Amino acid sequence: MDAVVVAEQRRRCYRVKVDWPGVVETSRGPMEAIIGDISPGGAHLRCEQPLQGAESVQLTIQPPEREPFRITGTVAWVKRLGKSTQPYVVGLRFTAIQPEDRRFLELFTAQQLRARFVGTFVKDL
Repeated sequence: MDAVVVAEQRRRCYRVKVDWPGVVETSRGPMEAIIGDISPGGAHLRCEQPLQGAESVQLTIQPPEREPFRITGTVAWVKRLGKSTQPYVVGLRFTAIQPEDRRFLELFTAQQLRARFVGTFVKDL
C-alpha cells in the first residue's frame, strides 16, 4: 500500500517521485542531473559524475509547465548504482530556496500525496 510507504519516510518533508531535468552547478562546473524525487526540503538526484559529501551546490530545476528555478543545497550522501557504468545517486538537502519556489514545492507535493492517498483509498474500497 503506497500510503504506508509514504508514512515510513524519516524526513521532515515527504518526497514525491518526479522525473524532472536539472543542472547541478559545482565548483568544478555544471553537470546535468535527473531529479527522481523532491520535497520542499530536499531531492534525490541521478548524475554521471560524483559529488562530494557536504559539498554546497546550486540546483536549477525544470518542472513541467513552470519556469526553471534555482535552489542552493548541501550534498547529504552519494552512492553509485550497481556497476561502474551506472550513474551516481545523490541526496541533496536544500539550504536556500526562494519563498515562491518553496511554496510551489509545498503545493506540488501536497497535491501528489493527496492524489496518491485518494487513489489508494478508492482502490481499497
